[in-house]
Amino acid sequence: MKLIKARVQNYRSIEDSGWVDIEGDITALVGKNESGKTAFMQALFKLHPVEPATYDEVVDFPSRLTRKRKDTKGPIPVATVQYELSDDEVGEIEENLGTGVLKSRIVQVEGGYRFKARTMNVELDESVAVAHLRADLDLAAAAGKAVNSATTIAGLAAALADLEEPPAKAEALATAIGNWRENRLMLHVIDARRVTSIRRRTLAQAKQARKSKQNREDTQRDDIECAAAAGCRAV
Repeated sequence: MKLIKARVQNYRSIEDSGWVDIEGDITALVGKNESGKTAFMQALFKLHPVEPATYDEVVDFPSRLTRKRKDTKGPIPVATVQYELSDDEVGEIEENLGTGVLKSRIVQVEGGYRFKARTMNVELDESVAVAHLRADLDLAAAAGKAVNSATTIAGLAAALADLEEPPAKAEALATAIGNWRENRLMLHVIDARRVTSIRRRTLAQAKQARKSKQNREDTQRDDIECAAAAGCRAV
């Protein structure tokens, strides 16, 4: 995923930055002193902190908007960012859930005051996913009527659970959906992307570790050969 937009609201000197486009190479924040450049970056940092950092509404919420804060019930957004899925990522998702399951390539992430955790959202067409998932079930017409008429993941899961003698593929699909977080398609897509991302980072780290080990071994061999050559010349 590539970060393409960011927005900060209700943070320090910033009431609402509006959407800021993030360029592919360099994005420059230009403004007078105390205009909010540092606050903008801090708000984004707290959305994906590399060390413990939270939004503190007593300290970080603009003091001039205290009445608004006190009158607001529920979460108050601070940082919202949009990522664009790459062609490879879209291909992986569509391979598993069907072509056209993504209504948009945009994944939106948001965090702020009173958030239990940052939220993520991606627009999906559940009917496409349902049709793709049941395509290989090959159920008898009577037994599969409810399964074949389902248009949501919840409906598909319920129909599979009602099958009296489900074939192995139907049981496997029901188990797979049952293992999705809250049995929700969007959460499954998000979790799958996280797993893929972790796997790629792990493979990259392993590759780098192997390269570093090889470099050390090459250096040690060169040192030994150099020492041996020096010893021969001394004799």
